[in-house]
Amino acid sequence: MPIAVIKNGSGPTLILTGGNHGDDYEGPFFISELVRDLDSTRVSGRLILMPILNNSATQAGQRVFPLDGLNLNRTFSGDPYGSITEQISFYQNDHLFPVGDAYADPTLEAVPCTFYQVRLLNQHLRKNN
Repeated sequence: MPIAVIKNGSGPTLILTGGNHGDDYEGPFFISELVRDLDSTRVSGRLILMPILNNSATQAGQRVFPLDGLNLNRTFSGDPYGSITEQISFYQNDHLFPVGDAYADPTLEAVPCTFYQVRLLNQHLRKNN
């Protein structure tokens, strides 16, 4: 599970995760860009950034974890002795959430063809402006 922590001074902790569902590409893309481009001097506090929670599902492009067929978003609060999806859910619930002051998981809810539609819209706008 990829993770980046950016800390500067004192302040609250924001946890950002993406890839809860393997067919949600917006969160992983946004968080990866943030990790790469954010100037840490602009941070006051701590950011915990996890672009992909459900790596196997993301690699497979599936909403659910391919090994156990479970939807990570439906397994909270997890089980430390359960399936891999339930273990990830348990880790997030019992170890990650308690250290944060706020949490967000940016997503567009797996809208198929989102990137294709955006590209077509951009082409249309360039032609007509």
